[in-house]
Amino acid sequence: MKRTVLAMVALIIALTGCTSAETDKEKTVTSTESAVSIDSSQAPTALPLDYEALTVPPILTVSTLNAADSVIASCGNSHWNCAMPDGTTTTILACGAHPLDQQEHPILCTAFPVLYLDFGEILPETVSAVRWPASYIGDAQGHSADFEEVEVEFEENMITLIPLGDGDYIYEISAAWGEVGEAGYTFRTLPQMQGEQTDISTGIFDALNGLEYQPYTCDGLPEYRLTAADGTVYAINISEKWVWRGNNEQAELSDELITQLKEYGN
Repeated sequence: MKRTVLAMVALIIALTGCTSAETDKEKTVTSTESAVSIDSSQAPTALPLDYEALTVPPILTVSTLNAADSVIASCGNSHWNCAMPDGTTTTILACGAHPLDQQEHPILCTAFPVLYLDFGEILPETVSAVRWPASYIGDAQGHSADFEEVEVEFEENMITLIPLGDGDYIYEISAAWGEVGEAGYTFRTLPQMQGEQTDISTGIFDALNGLEYQPYTCDGLPEYRLTAADGTVYAINISEKWVWRGNNEQAELSDELITQLKEYGN
């Protein structure tokens, strides 16, 4: 009878993959590329199947309307739990500099104030975003707390940032995947179109300026904006087919002009 009980216990242990806490390790990777391994009895022993193949957080791609411009955000601080072939779990910690202490950032040219976040097939459970004026770069000690929160919207598989106006900013995105891990991403925006202005842009501005404008009435949000050489700002919503000129005029967009705007954005 005792032998039967012992055999059953051994079978249960083998099936559940139980291991000694001494076999789990936590590796800390610092910005100086040094690594330290310490015992970790708190690391989880099971991870969702979607994450089993990942040893680092997913890549974050940030893009504007119609993917007129896109950039891969840099990954700074992260905490990620990796399932090992032997059934144990290793926790990888990466430590990066504060976004304001980084001298170089991936740059997204954005005349389009709505930004889209793409983490690939593995969506985070929560996402938050803050930003600082780029003029604060180099002074994290004095301005780290002077950030502005940015609204984040989830709609099915789409994650959208809705900044309060366009400009030269440093963004920090914080994403979490439950017990699997969390990561911070940074990038910079510049209020301009990617590349040089072309002849088609002049034609678009002429067409926009020639529309029949009425006093501003729409309560929606623009999807992107263009700034003409004379400084006139056109805030455009292609989905709802309208444009604002300045801060108090509005006009409808024709299908032909919408097609031109989409071609220009691509």
